[in-house]
Amino acid sequence: MKKIELIAIIATIVALLLKQFELPYSGIILTISLNLLAIYYFLYYLSSNDPIAYRIRKVFIKEEVNNSITVKICGMGLPILLISILFKLMSYPYATTLFYIGLSACFLSCLLSFIEYHKTKDIFVRKMMARILIIGSIGLLLFFIPNEISNDNSDLQSNKNEIIK
Repeated sequence: MKKIELIAIIATIVALLLKQFELPYSGIILTISLNLLAIYYFLYYLSSNDPIAYRIRKVFIKEEVNNSITVKICGMGLPILLISILFKLMSYPYATTLFYIGLSACFLSCLLSFIEYHKTKDIFVRKMMARILIIGSIGLLLFFIPNEISNDNSDLQSNKNEIIK
């Protein structure tokens, strides 16, 4: 685990604790840390065929990456799922749509990486599978938690109806 990834994970945990206690600036810290994780995973699983992308990866991540379809799907699925987790935690619109896309991409990349790991027994694929499973399980857990905004809107609508009567 690289330093950037570890710092972003710790900042996300701290922001979630701050958000639980409804302290100020928790939303900003949560947004920055989850976006940093999404950008990190996008760069981490970026294809090394493009020379510009290869130079960007070499600055931040000094590790070689497989160039398989599994890595490319994971490189798109994890950032989308992290952004949808951010949307759900911040109660932004269209979080459910992003969850469908991100969870399906993570499921597909998990299935493909499981097959690839049994063929090659590569350590990189095993680490990728662990990241997919951890973030995917957090996303799946948050997917089934009801959104707070829908409950608040129904309470407001019932209060309006009572006032009108």
